[in-house]
Amino acid sequence: MLEHIPIHRILFIDLETVAQQPSYQQLSPVWQQLWEGRVNQYKPDNIDWDTYYNEKAAVYAEFSKIVCASIGYFAKPRNPDEPEIFRIKSFYDHDEPTLLTGLFEALRKYFSRRAQVYLGGHNIRDFDVPFMARRALINQIPLPQILDATYFKPWEQPYVDTLQLWKFGEFRNLTSLNLITTALDIPSPKTDLTGREVGHVYWHDRDLNRIKNYCEADVIAVAQLTRRFKNLPLIANEQIQHVA
Repeated sequence: MLEHIPIHRILFIDLETVAQQPSYQQLSPVWQQLWEGRVNQYKPDNIDWDTYYNEKAAVYAEFSKIVCASIGYFAKPRNPDEPEIFRIKSFYDHDEPTLLTGLFEALRKYFSRRAQVYLGGHNIRDFDVPFMARRALINQIPLPQILDATYFKPWEQPYVDTLQLWKFGEFRNLTSLNLITTALDIPSPKTDLTGREVGHVYWHDRDLNRIKNYCEADVIAVAQLTRRFKNLPLIANEQIQHVA
């Protein structure tokens, strides 16, 4: 699979998002009403508004913010005998405009220096890309071209989405990254965090470094999964280079 896309031409990305406020009770009356109107048809009757806000607000761009974005790519060896290196860098900040400005600058540099490059991730087409675009518009930050959906024809979008690849044409399959990598026996970098805990760690522990480690683990997992799709050997931990 993906024979036409060299692994070195993919920039992998993952986001960690949290609710705009620590709880539903801390929203203004206007935003409480907007939240209820947005999710009323999905919220089970036995779950209160505060619980549902804590569980789901982070996936709605209008009610959340990005607190970490990690990107990574395979550096092409100069010598065929040298091992590949996977370089990974994270942008994390309590101030979302600062985070997005740094991230978008990195995206522009990466894609301006290379031809025929792609953005890779898990569910990137339906979540990460539109989420970044919406948050950028809300923060009045210009979009890099790679995130501007109006620039590309639908069949020319430069995204390698491992969720779409795993679907193999099926429309209903929404399989998690963790399930796919486990099913394929792809080792996952160990972290002490799960996706559902990110909001709590952010608002109660204020531990951005822990969230960054979790975000980077997902980028590595997506990169390894893409290698499996391409029938390439997985990389070892020693081949992963964290860039400050």
